[in-house]
Amino acid sequence: MITIYNCKEINFNNNGLAILNPNYCYVTEELNSIFHLEMEYQLDGIGKYKYLENDNIIKAPTPRGLQLFRIYIVEKYINNTIKVYAKHIFYDLLMNNVNLNLRNVTADRALKDIISRAEVRNNFTASSNIRNNNSIEIENKDPVTAILGDEGFISLWGGELLRDNYNIEVNNAEFTNSGFKIIYRKNLKGLDVSESYENIITRVKPIARNIDDNPLYLPEIYVNSPNINKYPFIRLYVLECNDLRVGQDDLTQSQAFQQMRNRANEIFINEGDLPQINAKIEFQLLSQTEEYKEYKVLEKVNLGDIVTMLHKPLGVELLAKCIRYEYDCLKESYIKIELGQFKDNINNIISGGNVSNVTINGIDAGLTNHISNTEIHVSSEERNRWNNINNVIEVGESLDKHTQDKDIHISHMNDIVPLLEKIDNLTNRIEELENKVSNQ
Repeated sequence: MITIYNCKEINFNNNGLAILNPNYCYVTEELNSIFHLEMEYQLDGIGKYKYLENDNIIKAPTPRGLQLFRIYIVEKYINNTIKVYAKHIFYDLLMNNVNLNLRNVTADRALKDIISRAEVRNNFTASSNIRNNNSIEIENKDPVTAILGDEGFISLWGGELLRDNYNIEVNNAEFTNSGFKIIYRKNLKGLDVSESYENIITRVKPIARNIDDNPLYLPEIYVNSPNINKYPFIRLYVLECNDLRVGQDDLTQSQAFQQMRNRANEIFINEGDLPQINAKIEFQLLSQTEEYKEYKVLEKVNLGDIVTMLHKPLGVELLAKCIRYEYDCLKESYIKIELGQFKDNINNIISGGNVSNVTINGIDAGLTNHISNTEIHVSSEERNRWNNINNVIEVGESLDKHTQDKDIHISHMNDIVPLLEKIDNLTNRIEELENKVSNQ
């Protein structure tokens, strides 16, 4: 049920001014970001539409239960409809101001002070279960920016924002696995997946400091990812550990070495050696496919939940977090959810700071090595030209030399294209590959 209240209402345990029957009502929320509502309403003879005024409050169903949204835009159209845009009641804090200078305090104390010491008195409460201490300085900022903005609460302490009407929590990202597993698929209606290899790290070179400020390297120099051989070249990252200084705070060389190794391995534990994924699942389109039953479980996922994605070509299980959703308040079901890498990632690790939040990376589309379950490698001549690259060509299972519509999927195009540049006729190349398969 969707209800509307006067802008000054503080008791929402009733039906308010009216029960609304909109044409549609959608809510969108993103982890540590937007939380807003969009509604379209048909003008009626009863006159309920008159309550759709700026600053009035809408109470609507969401995956988090009934939530309050304050109207900030009302648009009237010539077809006798009204479109309304509203922000979660949390954003009332945008019209407030706070000044703080807190040193070495708990997260709970800092968050409570941001709210309770705002200049304009408010009805919000705040809490955090994050245990580490930190310092924060806020000068003439609204509490929303003080929590979500640059050098704000979350940028310093980390955590995930939970908005439940007038209650605000920022808690540790517990990374509770939903227990749901899905199989990654391409070209599936209603499943839009993008992948990025840009920030993959497969070898780390940690550097600390000796007491004389000279660089300190590991005896073995590098720490390698267990997935290092799954890529055509090594992706090296230099990890500056400037806070590790032998002799400072009684830190021994062996202790420094161990911490350097731990920080490097933390990058791989947090999937920094895997591609980043962003998957958008549109349930109405997906429901029209035979594979829908495999993804139906995602209708029960909550914001921040972890979903396991099985990637057969790479042979691994990858984790993806629900970072955004669109919700139909009338049907009380998801329209769309987005799985991907949460913004708080391994920057806290590779910047030399303390390891805090887990990176949620993604699905790898490259280095697949099967043609109808048969492995095909490049020729010896090509291998000699690119002797440091393990190039693998994947050709679609339905190779038919009598059909002109032949699918050839090439992993890591940027690496393989130079090897194929002299090939003038695609059909001849496919027949050559067919011959290789038949000879194995």
